[in-house]
Amino acid sequence: MAAWKVLEGDIARGKWEVSRQGTGCIEGPGGKLFFGDFSIAEPLTEERKAKLSAAAGWGTLGYLALGPLGAIGAAAIGGLKKRILLYVETASGQRFIAETDPETYARVRIAMPR
Repeated sequence: MAAWKVLEGDIARGKWEVSRQGTGCIEGPGGKLFFGDFSIAEPLTEERKAKLSAAAGWGTLGYLALGPLGAIGAAAIGGLKKRILLYVETASGQRFIAETDPETYARVRIAMPR
């Protein structure tokens, strides 16, 4: 089962599982979030990191700058898996940063309203 790891934001941090029922949602410590309710779900760029840290005041966003060190650690632990950091906003105004795999990100993009 695919998983999201919520790193920061307005929802509970930690592991969220992608529903197996084909409902297009993630389930975690804070309940369910449906992909169709996401207004924004895009890869986190350096530019967006800077805007978020200034606008939201999330102090822990700074650790994202340690990406290269994290990559070295992951390689030492057992290989690199392709992961994507996403910035997500929901229609209700919740914002968060999560890590997921490319396949799950593609499912999110398909389920999001146009």
